[in-house]
Amino acid sequence: MKTMLCAFAVMLLSVSALSDPILTMDSANRFPDEMVCGYDQKFSTRKFLKEIYSPFIDVEIKGEKAYKIVYKYCEKYNINQRYILTVLQREQSLILCKFTGKELKHRLDRATGYGVSDVDAEKSKPYLGFERQVRNACRVSKKLWKQYKKDPPRYLLIEEKREKKRWGKFPNFQERMNNQVKIVQTPSAVTAMIWAYTPLEKAPEGTVAIWIMLFQRLQKN
Repeated sequence: MKTMLCAFAVMLLSVSALSDPILTMDSANRFPDEMVCGYDQKFSTRKFLKEIYSPFIDVEIKGEKAYKIVYKYCEKYNINQRYILTVLQREQSLILCKFTGKELKHRLDRATGYGVSDVDAEKSKPYLGFERQVRNACRVSKKLWKQYKKDPPRYLLIEEKREKKRWGKFPNFQERMNNQVKIVQTPSAVTAMIWAYTPLEKAPEGTVAIWIMLFQRLQKN
């Protein structure tokens, strides 16, 4: 996960704002469902990007504004637009930082991190492209949330070096594979969904930190 901040964004951190839902760092283990599920008719993606002076407002994909692609698929899959904007910043710093040329294209192609491998570029190719990335992030996030809401797993094993994850409703686990396995509890459907999408131990904390920065500090009242 990349959480780089641009200089102009750092200058805005003192701007306070309230957003629904309100999160704190304690929310990392108890994300409210509305953080992900539910397209917000009252939230204007364009207005938000304008308020925080985001360079993402000017990004176009084949003649279409990138932010319009975001709310198009958020509406289709009934996903909170704020969550996808958070993912775009978490994965490729697209909301707060300005990129151009090949660097911009590279980041847009991997915008939400879906299906992107850091070790095998060939495996990533079928998943590249901004619209494909946003569509899959919305689709898979909704699918995972519904799955874990109905039948929540108790634990997640993160096999860090193998980039694999396994879920199970088990009473406990012991570390094995030379301590390559991390054991984490999954107290909410949203937390479980975030871990399933991004199998990194600090993924929930990173996600909520970016949400707070974007929607409770940078965004104006």
